[in-house]
Amino acid sequence: MNNIDSVDPALLRSGRIDATIEVGVPDDQERLQIFSIYTKPLLRNGILQVDIDINYIIRHCEGFTRAQIEHIIRLAIYNAMRRDIVDKRRIEITYEEADQLQICNQDFILALSKLSNLSPSLTTECSLINMAKLKYNEI
Repeated sequence: MNNIDSVDPALLRSGRIDATIEVGVPDDQERLQIFSIYTKPLLRNGILQVDIDINYIIRHCEGFTRAQIEHIIRLAIYNAMRRDIVDKRRIEITYEEADQLQICNQDFILALSKLSNLSPSLTTECSLINMAKLKYNEI
């Protein structure tokens, strides 16, 4: 749940929910850590090319949640796979060909462009325009 004000007050009465934890959107350093966590296996397997501009990606993920950042990485992987299929002009590939897959900066830029039509998380929008006192149906 992104907004505590949207939770039914009956659920917040004593004995129902013991604690609420606010998890804000990540800042630059946290986005870099999240990016590092999700790309570590890709680095370990030599799948990420050296041309990736991590700072560009982090800057363009401002206001995105952890899940949205993970989604960008997944989209970059899918973009690399799609590019590989188009280059080879066939869907069936061998294990050796699959091991040669490389994710480049362009794959991330394409992923970011696909998500650019999505707004940052509701939590971000709420914090940016201070909607904390509005009711759910007023958003």
